[in-house]
Amino acid sequence: MGFFWDFLSNIDNFQWVIKKAFDSIDVDGNGEIEPEEILNTINYINSYYDTGIHPTEDQLKLGIEFCDVDKNGKINFDEFMSLLKKLSKYEFQ
Repeated sequence: MGFFWDFLSNIDNFQWVIKKAFDSIDVDGNGEIEPEEILNTINYINSYYDTGIHPTEDQLKLGIEFCDVDKNGKINFDEFMSLLKKLSKYEFQ
C-alpha cells in the first residue's frame, strides 16, 4: 500500500485511532456516517480553515455510493476502513 496507509498501520493502537476519527464524524453515535454528518464535519473544518471543499448534495451522495457496500446510504466502520485503504492507493507522492 501507499505511504499514508503504511504510516497509519504502524501507529500503536491503529484501529483505535481510526475508530476515534470515525466516531468524531458519527455524531449521533449510531455506528454509521450519514451525509449530513459528513457535511457538518466539512463545514466545521472549513470554519477554521477553508479547505476549498464545498460539496453539493449530489457530490456527497456520489462519495457515499463509492464506499457504501450494503447500499443503505450510510458508511459503517468496515466501509470506512475500506475507503481509507482505497484512498491510500491514490495518494500523492
